[in-house]
Amino acid sequence: MADISQIAHGLALLQSAHLGQLAMAFLKSVVQKRIGRQQELQDVDSYLNGSMEGAFANEPTDISKVWTRLRSATRRLRPKLNVSRVPDDEQLTLHFNGLVLRKRLVEYALRNSIREYFRQRLLSKPDQGKVYGVTSATNQPNHFLRNGIITLFADWRFIHRARLDCEPLKESQRFGGRSKRCRSCRYANETLPHVLWHCKSNFTSTTRRYNAIQERLVKALNVPASTEVRVNQGIPGMDVALRPDLVAVDEANKTVTIVDLTITYENR
Repeated sequence: MADISQIAHGLALLQSAHLGQLAMAFLKSVVQKRIGRQQELQDVDSYLNGSMEGAFANEPTDISKVWTRLRSATRRLRPKLNVSRVPDDEQLTLHFNGLVLRKRLVEYALRNSIREYFRQRLLSKPDQGKVYGVTSATNQPNHFLRNGIITLFADWRFIHRARLDCEPLKESQRFGGRSKRCRSCRYANETLPHVLWHCKSNFTSTTRRYNAIQERLVKALNVPASTEVRVNQGIPGMDVALRPDLVAVDEANKTVTIVDLTITYENR
């Protein structure tokens, strides 16, 4: 953001109705001192674009000023944004992704583009990108981030580490070449989904977690007093072995509501 502001500030000076000519004269003198000869228009463009070739390959001896900071900012942003100045008869414009930007649009366009650049870089990461893609799709998985309802501090700390795959599990260790086997059941990969759902030594804890969520749903049910709520029981009047998680039987209205609970893992 500091580099973007530096570029916007420098361009505003060059395009200023009152200071533009003075700023350009100052810039040309800086370029001339850097290359050690009379500057030309393409030299000014090369300087602003952060070129390190030809006459600009020499080490600078000038003190820091607005144009040296602008040049450094352009060089730092170049790997992320396609921003440059090209010869255009001293119209003092900035070219970005094939578009010509005037001073009023420079900071807005570059700021949005750098956000998109970092967003795409985050999405490309194997773990953080997966979580970002899921949690940004809807607000439901993120309600606790602001209000903390029904969330213990211990859960809060665990959730963020788990979402970023930063739990100290063997599969999360990117380097070292050590074994990835689960330290409890000796499964091939000790991943977070395995620990949360499939590790045999954690089946009791998995069942308790499932039942706790089920009980929470029962408390949240808003049904008439005449409605019978059956938890983990068969459907009345049906000769089947299936046992839905929640069954709400309303004799007055002759309706049966069946709720089956599924706890998903954030895996796209």
